[in-house]
Amino acid sequence: MKRAVQRVYREHGIKYFAFPVVVLLLLASLFDEHVGGYLEKREETLDQQMTAENNQSVLELNKKITTSHEKLEPEFLPLQQKLFVEADVQAATQKMQAQLQQLLQSLYFDGIEFTDIQDTPINTVVSRIAMTAHFNGVPQQLPRLQAALARSPQQIGVENLELKVVQDPQRGGQQLDISLRLTGLHMNPMPAGFDTVAAAGAKGNSDPQNSRKQQ
Repeated sequence: MKRAVQRVYREHGIKYFAFPVVVLLLLASLFDEHVGGYLEKREETLDQQMTAENNQSVLELNKKITTSHEKLEPEFLPLQQKLFVEADVQAATQKMQAQLQQLLQSLYFDGIEFTDIQDTPINTVVSRIAMTAHFNGVPQQLPRLQAALARSPQQIGVENLELKVVQDPQRGGQQLDISLRLTGLHMNPMPAGFDTVAAAGAKGNSDPQNSRKQQ
């Protein structure tokens, strides 16, 4: 075998030995030209398919969000109007206290003071506000106070009521020393453009042609 190889080498030189290498190089070039291009196209197709699937998932999620928004909005808006909607709970607490101060003064209660002001987070959006109002009045004013609280723009609840009969040094006779524990709810404002986004989502979901373009 060794002698045969040597004889071929003497008669034809290296060309017979180089031929297999040339064939391999040609095959590699063909592979790179055709199969390599196929792999690039295949990868591009997979990327497009993944993008289309992601777009479809976003559209389906947006449709669910929009449907939920449309379903809950009629219940949410009246409820929101009953809350103290402010950027932070301190601003909501000040608004509630100012509203109560004005309400009690309009009913001619005297000696109005607020103590034990607290706020407790219920979740990431809503907090509970509580404060105790101290003031003086007469029994006839209490039904009017109850009616005024019921008509309040924001919902203010009565958690506790304490009454003491004390002397009225200014008018003579007796009056009530009233301690009223009041509660309200604070909510952070909805993100800016929330309604616009929901409306745009509803429009996009109702436009099949637009959905196909996004895919």
